Amino acid sequence: MRYLRIPVTAALLLLAGCGTQKAPIGVVNKLEVEFIIAVQTRVPGGQWSANKLDSSLRPGVSQSFMAAPGNLEIMATDNLGRTYILSDAQLTEEGLIWEVTPETRAAAESAWAGSCAVTITNDLGAWRITRVLCSPSDSSEWGDNWITSPIPPSETVTIHVAPGTYDIRVEDNDGDTYTRWGVAVTEGGFTWNPTLQDIDASGG
Repeated sequence: MRYLRIPVTAALLLLAGCGTQKAPIGVVNKLEVEFIIAVQTRVPGGQWSANKLDSSLRPGVSQSFMAAPGNLEIMATDNLGRTYILSDAQLTEEGLIWEVTPETRAAAESAWAGSCAVTITNDLGAWRITRVLCSPSDSSEWGDNWITSPIPPSETVTIHVAPGTYDIRVEDNDGDTYTRWGVAVTEGGFTWNPTLQDIDASGG
């Protein structure tokens, strides 16, 4: 499969001609291996927008979108659920370009110092949980497995995400899946004890 790479500066010029009420923001994935699956914006202290991306960004790929000029915060989320934040971004009519790098992860960790805990306890009887997936609800991709070893029956695992709305799925060692859709994860965290009654219909 081939991926069209249009220089982000050229894309900004094209978008800038689409109207005078908004300005272009170009996002460039400068991460080593991670996909960027979501980019959201907000005015400082406001609510995060819906995902601005049309598709996930592989490393080295860029994408542009339009936003109202002004002071913004921009957050990117990778396929592992980790966040990267550009704070105090001044968007002018000329637009701006944000290169998402591993260094911007530090800004996200500072912004979400009290990250939200998602706690999952295996109540599937004799079955082990072999995969835990947690993805923003407006993303079309699940991303990678959050655990490196299976969760035995009655055992618990906790992962941490930024505040937001997520779809959460676990898979057992028989290949069956169990999914909670549209879970609002706040600073108070979220706890789920998946049981056999939570099994997904065929196809998940």
